[in-house]
Amino acid sequence: MKTEQLIPLCRRYHAMLLHSDEQTISIAVVNTPPAELMEALRFATQKRIDIECWSQEQMDKRLQAQEKQAQLAQNDGPENIAERVNQILEQALRQRASDIHIEPTETHLRIRLRVDGVLHALPLLAPELAAPVIARLKVLASLDIAEHRLPQDGQFALNLAGRPLSFRIATLPCRYGEKIVLRLLHQVDQALDLEALGLSSSQLAAFRQALNQPQGLLLVTGPTGSGKTVSLYSALQARNREQVNICSVEDPLEIPIAGMNQTQINPAPDSLFTVCCAPCYARIRILSWWARSAMPRPLKSRSKPPRPVIWCSPPCTPIPPAKP
Repeated sequence: MKTEQLIPLCRRYHAMLLHSDEQTISIAVVNTPPAELMEALRFATQKRIDIECWSQEQMDKRLQAQEKQAQLAQNDGPENIAERVNQILEQALRQRASDIHIEPTETHLRIRLRVDGVLHALPLLAPELAAPVIARLKVLASLDIAEHRLPQDGQFALNLAGRPLSFRIATLPCRYGEKIVLRLLHQVDQALDLEALGLSSSQLAAFRQALNQPQGLLLVTGPTGSGKTVSLYSALQARNREQVNICSVEDPLEIPIAGMNQTQINPAPDSLFTVCCAPCYARIRILSWWARSAMPRPLKSRSKPPRPVIWCSPPCTPIPPAKP
């Protein structure tokens, strides 16, 4: 039985469906769940049933919120929700935000934009808009819209204000719904040129010398928004020549560069970081870039020296040490 069919079944016995997956379903009841409901759920789903006991006030409040959400969905259809989401993204683009935080609370939907490392709040939205806005973003990123208890992450692309843009999305289950953080990608307006990085002449000379080495490891570190991505893509562009074979393993793939072999890491078990790097090790005279080294990766694959001559530059966001 599908989730859409379980909801009215639970309502018939004054219960509420909270969650359903392949193994379990979760329901909320005010008192002891009716035996008829438990029998019907077991027969229809063949799953384990988890039960939460709510107060009548809590149940009424949740039911009222669902009714408001259903009414809002009728008045603000999918086209309007899509337009509302696009307006949020366009405003973030206009303000040159690096991240968008979408956070449902008990009384409103809060949206904040990170500009130059500081979060700035937009006007509050009605709490009933949280579910359709979040669902719209999850659909864009091909995430599981029925999954509300586990974090998810993905990526999507669309055209805004006549520009093709990509976004990285991460969801986190919270008390009043799923929090979403969007990272804007492909918004590098400056040229990928080492001369434009703002380095002094001595720093630029040292950087070029490191890039021209036949092998080695180059680390570019710094906080979010400090320019790690631009610096490394500029370094790649400086080495991007017809005579050189460049492979990059990236998560995410942020800026496409012509003439390079760029690989987006797939979260599937058979496409992990080590597997992606293995073909690079088997070839000779390759420049390799491992992107997003701050993400969890097998340390062995990052530190083991490859057979052929290889040049690696993973960007790292340093983690501050714990206070004693």
